[in-house]
Amino acid sequence: MAHDPKVDILRKVPLFAQCDDKELRDISSLMTQIDLPAGAPLMREGEFGKEFFIIVSGTASVSKKGDVVAEVGPGAYLGEISIIDGGRRTATIVATTPMVVEVATHPEFAGLLQRAPEIAVNMLPVLAARIRELSEHEIH
Repeated sequence: MAHDPKVDILRKVPLFAQCDDKELRDISSLMTQIDLPAGAPLMREGEFGKEFFIIVSGTASVSKKGDVVAEVGPGAYLGEISIIDGGRRTATIVATTPMVVEVATHPEFAGLLQRAPEIAVNMLPVLAARIRELSEHEIH
């Protein structure tokens, strides 16, 4: 089988740490790599989300209600909340450097979770932390 450089990239993403090479190839086949220039928006707060992103290289700022609350980089994944519930984006994320991201649409993301259910299990603690952070942000 031909070597897939995307598998090497995905293997370094903590979310996929428990996946074997076959699962990584399956995941790779479901995702599309995109190059983004600095300043490009990945998502905007309040818009409906249709994609799930994994940062391969580069960094992005995360802002809520206009305030930068975090910076994310390689290995981070974004967009899972609205792609899971079909709701609106909870933050605006903009590339602060040139970036390479892997993108999955909603049907691709659902396929990814069906092929490797442990990804959903690995996602739960991060998802819970993000929901808790959003809830605390709303209280203050």
